[in-house]
Amino acid sequence: MKQPRLTTFLGAVVTAGLLFAPSAKAQSQAAGNVTFTVTAVGKKDADVSNIPKDDVQLFQGKDRKQIGDWRKGDTLFLAILIDDSIETSAGGQWDYLREFIMTQPASTSIMVGYITENGTRVLQDFTPNHELAAKALRLPIGFGSIGSSPYLGTLDLLKRWPNTGPRRSVILISSGIDFFRDRVSGRSRLTWIR
Repeated sequence: MKQPRLTTFLGAVVTAGLLFAPSAKAQSQAAGNVTFTVTAVGKKDADVSNIPKDDVQLFQGKDRKQIGDWRKGDTLFLAILIDDSIETSAGGQWDYLREFIMTQPASTSIMVGYITENGTRVLQDFTPNHELAAKALRLPIGFGSIGSSPYLGTLDLLKRWPNTGPRRSVILISSGIDFFRDRVSGRSRLTWIR
């Protein structure tokens, strides 16, 4: 069967892995190089498990970019961060989140944490035991946690991220509203991210 020719990556999942502090290898790379995870999805009978680098094209706008390295990675460290300031009714969707966690391959280690007070509280550290990760889910606090920043909480996790390997991703569950206090004036500011 002929390998599918990939011309865009928008079928790919690009997560917050771009926000991670670079590893020693990444720091030694030239400025402008970026590492990200790509998930290839083919038609029903297509084999996308071993796509050669020459069959992949990367574009930024209309400009074609060079692909420096192309490797298959089986191991993934996935952090699921939940903003504690979202409404408690979001917990009604946790069955879907549990199902997502349980369907991850055995090569995926999952961490569950809640963002509160501009930091991340880890309820379940990285584990390949998906049942433990699913059990760590709880209802968010809701309005009791307003004043916290989901972005500062994510950065807190990234600063403390253990040296876990090349494939690291974050799923951030948040309203996208950044509530934080202006310590000088005492006013609250609201930032919407689109």
